[in-house]
Amino acid sequence: MAASRDLFRLIMRRPPFTIPIVGPPDRVAIMNMPGSWEGYQSLLPKETSWTNACPARAIFMTSFYRPTRHASRVRCPVLLVMANHDEVMPSWSVQKELARPPDGQLVTLNCSHFDPYEGPCFENAVVAEQRFLTTHLKSK
Repeated sequence: MAASRDLFRLIMRRPPFTIPIVGPPDRVAIMNMPGSWEGYQSLLPKETSWTNACPARAIFMTSFYRPTRHASRVRCPVLLVMANHDEVMPSWSVQKELARPPDGQLVTLNCSHFDPYEGPCFENAVVAEQRFLTTHLKSK
């Protein structure tokens, strides 16, 4: 309903009808899976002017956004970093995509979706990424 309302406002050249980008599971938001609210909030600076809102029509775009549909066309080495306790992106979907690129590598981190952006899980992700890039970008 919110997305349709926003599209109508777009057609009528009115300001967008917005919904939160992130919220708890019992609220309407683009990302409202368990852990999303707490994880997203933990990444924001204490003093921020960021507004937790986006045009509701984004629901239509994110519902059909499937970049993995094109994974079989990738012809270069690929690194997938997976959080094994991810509440947002299920681990089975990440593992499924690993089989598509010809030279795919999976690194599994013992954390949740937002943890690789800071702290010890971030450090582990960076080490894995550096190792991958060093291996695949070194001069031959």
